[in-house]
Amino acid sequence: MLMSSTTQTLLGLYQIGKARDKNFFDKLTFPEGIDHDIAVTNILHEAGDFEVIYNDLDLMANACELFSAKWQRTFEKWLAVMDIDYEPLENYNRLEHWSDSESTSESTSTSTSDETSNSATTDNDISAFNASTLQNDTSAVTTAETAGQAINESKHDRLNYFDHEGRVHGNIGVMTTQAMYLEEWELAKLNIYNEIYVLFARELLIPFSY
Repeated sequence: MLMSSTTQTLLGLYQIGKARDKNFFDKLTFPEGIDHDIAVTNILHEAGDFEVIYNDLDLMANACELFSAKWQRTFEKWLAVMDIDYEPLENYNRLEHWSDSESTSESTSTSTSDETSNSATTDNDISAFNASTLQNDTSAVTTAETAGQAINESKHDRLNYFDHEGRVHGNIGVMTTQAMYLEEWELAKLNIYNEIYVLFARELLIPFSY
């Protein structure tokens, strides 16, 4: 299909597409966190009177699809930066994490002993046939000894781990609080929908300068 040589504004081409049920902005996609309707409305509001590069609904739809794919990662990065949590009036933030360990060893030893001794003597007396007194015939001595010893030993090893975290933050003095406040003020003026409009206008509208 050949493009018409007639110039057409963005708003005019958009209205033609809506009437023909061929809205080229449907091909414009964004990551979660960017509202499609707000982005499109802002583009029309800021650049509706600018001339389009492609004066054809199909070509413009393809251009919007390419634009979305090309800048998808940029949009994601913008959203990630916007979600960073920080203290605007601090310019120093250090987080430290370290680990150490402690090893201890304890040994104990106890011993007990038990020793006993018992003895007994047995005599066997007899008398001669012509004697009136008994005489010792045999004698036996029995001795019993017992000995015992018990040793108890124990050893305990212990290893402890410790994790520590520390954070140092604040203003180290290279900038005044007032200066950081003004920078935060200017940063807050950045608007993701205006940035999208600028990218879109630079690539798909003529002439455009920002």
